[in-house]
Amino acid sequence: MNKKIVKKILKIILIILLVLFVLFLLHSFRNFMIIRKLQKSIEPYLSSTNYHLHSINSQDNGDSIVMDYYKKGSKETSIIERVSEKNPTKISTYINDESVTTYIDTPSEKYVTPNRNIVLSINIYNWCESDNNWQTFLISAFCNIRTSKYNEKDCYIISNFFSPYFLYESFDSNLLYVEKDTGLLLKTKVGSMVSERSYEFNTVNDSFFVQPNINEYTLKED
Repeated sequence: MNKKIVKKILKIILIILLVLFVLFLLHSFRNFMIIRKLQKSIEPYLSSTNYHLHSINSQDNGDSIVMDYYKKGSKETSIIERVSEKNPTKISTYINDESVTTYIDTPSEKYVTPNRNIVLSINIYNWCESDNNWQTFLISAFCNIRTSKYNEKDCYIISNFFSPYFLYESFDSNLLYVEKDTGLLLKTKVGSMVSERSYEFNTVNDSFFVQPNINEYTLKED
């Protein structure tokens, strides 16, 4: 083959590789800037001491897990319901300082377990957290980010995202819906598993910590 033709082909290949590299850097830098913005946007919410978190987790068998978590200072309430035709269950846990009481309702019985040794706190996490900017850039290089709306809120849909909070086997199938303005996670989709979340801040009052009538429950010690 003519040397000039070989040089021309090599030059074209080099240009193509250079263009691809530049596009890769632009893609990575764009994602990096978006993730850094989300990391900063969520910071004011991480130290919240008064909030309500509502979540719905859909399961493969058609059941769903509905959770409402309320926090006000040292008081916490978690109400978790399994919505199921076969085995509906409701677990209500109340923490007031060092007092922990859990009420469990099933179709066949109602019982209460006082003074359980558990830590209930369901914190708001920085789902885009990373150890440093280099790790953030690496995450940014391999994830995809597009804009969309979810429940009438502007959000980013982030796919192929990897962080300490997302150690999934199906790495290439997870989707995160993150609100643009707050950095709060609104929805996750991992395979067929879907989790949806909503938040309220500074709306929780003492009425959310009023416990059921304990006389209606059978006492069970752990």
